[in-house]
Amino acid sequence: MNFLARSPLVASALAVTSLGVSSARAAPPELPAPPLDVAVHDAAPPKADPGSEGDLVETIDPDAPATTPLPPTGAPVAPALLPPPAPVLDARTDTRAPDPDRFELHGWARQSLEVGLSKRDSRSNDADPTALSYDQMAAKSQLLIRARYSHARWFEANISGVISYSVFEQAPEQATTTFNGINGESARGVLEPSLHELYLGFFTPHLDIRIGQQRVAWGNTDLASPNDVVNARDLRDPFVGEDELQHIPTFMLRADLDLGFATLQGIVQPIYTPDRYDVYGANWAGIQPDAPVWVRGLANLAQRSLDPTLQESAERLLLATRYPKSDFTEPVLGARFSWSAGGVDFNTYYQYGFDGPLVKIDPMFEASLSSIDFNHAGLADLDPWLAAVDAGAHPLRSTYVRRHHAGMDVATALGPFAFRFDFAYESKRVFFRRDLIGVVTPTVGAVLSAEYQTADNDKLALIELVYLSLIDAPPAPLLIYDRNTLAVGTDVRWPLWRQLGFGLRGLAGVNPRSYAVEPELNLKFDAWVLSGGALWLDGERYSFGQHFRRNIEGYGKLKVLF
Repeated sequence: MNFLARSPLVASALAVTSLGVSSARAAPPELPAPPLDVAVHDAAPPKADPGSEGDLVETIDPDAPATTPLPPTGAPVAPALLPPPAPVLDARTDTRAPDPDRFELHGWARQSLEVGLSKRDSRSNDADPTALSYDQMAAKSQLLIRARYSHARWFEANISGVISYSVFEQAPEQATTTFNGINGESARGVLEPSLHELYLGFFTPHLDIRIGQQRVAWGNTDLASPNDVVNARDLRDPFVGEDELQHIPTFMLRADLDLGFATLQGIVQPIYTPDRYDVYGANWAGIQPDAPVWVRGLANLAQRSLDPTLQESAERLLLATRYPKSDFTEPVLGARFSWSAGGVDFNTYYQYGFDGPLVKIDPMFEASLSSIDFNHAGLADLDPWLAAVDAGAHPLRSTYVRRHHAGMDVATALGPFAFRFDFAYESKRVFFRRDLIGVVTPTVGAVLSAEYQTADNDKLALIELVYLSLIDAPPAPLLIYDRNTLAVGTDVRWPLWRQLGFGLRGLAGVNPRSYAVEPELNLKFDAWVLSGGALWLDGERYSFGQHFRRNIEGYGKLKVLF
């Protein structure tokens, strides 16, 4: 559940509400898969003697045919024509060099279909110039391929890529119409190829170095980890989207040093990578029906002036905020120190990074927008704003703020139960007021987690208690958050009958009151998984559940592994 962690609305809040279990639990250093220690060439596989305790002994069958032609029947058999006896091999003492090279290729293909179940706030009243478009159906095809090459025990290269094609169908303009896609006027397709991972790894007995585009998970809790701040997030489909793709591998230099009693990790990201999200025109965009009238009217003015096929390109234009410099003068730095004692794992974290975007608007410009009658407005009404921009003013600006992140986590196990606690402090975090203007305040966050785990990955029960506190009181009521926000998240996966299983992911906001529930049934076989479920969410006004309430939907997914 990572949607609110770096949401386009809150930019830095609870990671719990995406309901996408992204496995934010910190992982040990990744070592290359070791090659085989024993390689027997040009000989039949030896048979193991049960009593040899690891010794491999080849037994020669006297009735087996010789490997070379025998003399005619009745002729004496020369001893040289018989195969030589195989030597006794011991995997613990064999000194022959193993095969140094290893190559792996695997991935998955995925097809999903999402159908909106609520027509509230859809385009049923097309005469309203502030009504927002709504994609009531979305079909997404995705393919991920990952390749890995390793040489001996000191080098590896990893690369993975994703290609996706999505078709979005808007809600009908008339309430009595099912869909409009038959005439092609309200449907659009989006092709998106992207590089996922690309990094090299170099390994010694005590030092591992990885450089390139990679994913690093910090934190020990699963659904919501306040310390999982290294990678950017893709927030455009936080619920039904593939969990693996909700964290974006970013370019960095990573070094892991084994100190014997502990492990020290250092990270340098020379260029900051922001989160990926939609501003308007998409179901999970920041601008929703409860946004101020002038915000929705301004977004529709921009949308009406463009062809629908250019919507994704227009999003990039609106996202053209003032990013941190990309000339290596504003890097992101991080460190993790890990150790274990008495069956308890400890981690401490520090990062000098960024948070945002922080949106600011000139009060005079906001007042002029609020006075526009959007029933008769056009782009010409924006002339004062454009003239101010030409004069060097910044009536509307979006930036990122420097901040310090410090955190820690503790994890232990008691029988089949695992208990984890994460805590984090940030010197600056960005939140949004209900009019979408940003505010900055220091925060503290904590997550307490209890998990019942078994040897079966499809059989677990997890519950997390999430708390976030704003140290400075906000100047105005916030969107989605209160000064003290409390929520409970859960994830349950359990087999029902043979290949049929059940899953339930949920979020219950205590303050503010909100909920999101995602039940799911799935059929799992060796290489593919067929799933069907629904998403239902609601809550008090300006809460997460209410802000995105029109995204109530049913969905189906098919995933094939190879």
